[in-house]
Amino acid sequence: MKTNEVTTMTPNDIEVLIHCYVSPKAHPRYDAPAVKDSIAMLSNMGLIEHTGLNIFNATARGVAHIQQLCNIGLPVQKWVGADGKEIQA
Repeated sequence: MKTNEVTTMTPNDIEVLIHCYVSPKAHPRYDAPAVKDSIAMLSNMGLIEHTGLNIFNATARGVAHIQQLCNIGLPVQKWVGADGKEIQA
């Protein structure tokens, strides 16, 4: 495990990680500051590794995180009354 662990990811971080998982090519916006920041953070976390000129691929840890993301269920909506009790609609 690398240093500087972060516990949250932005949608951009997730998109960059997915790109590194599914594509053998450089990210199409690899020179954008937000993508550079995401690449640095994901690399520091050990989720991606540098494999060529502006090319990064998901590590085993990155693949495990992608699988974890794919297994998250969708949120559900609940109605709650002013008394804090759930209302069955």
